[in-house]
Amino acid sequence: MTLIEALKVRQGETSQVEFARRLEISAAMLSRIYSGERLVGEAIVRRIVRAYPELTWLATGYLMTKEEGDVA
Repeated sequence: MTLIEALKVRQGETSQVEFARRLEISAAMLSRIYSGERLVGEAIVRRIVRAYPELTWLATGYLMTKEEGDVA
């Protein structure tokens, strides 16, 4: 399971606005992340892990597989 897939599972029936608020990001940012238009940078990964500590390993793996120069 990828970090993005895990986020979608955690979101479940919660609205995107409420879920984004829990992650301390905008709903527009969450939408761009879900669509692949925006990579998840370190600052957002920290917010994800703060809200969902059980995703630490997925988040770490995500950061390690990002290529240098990726826009985040």
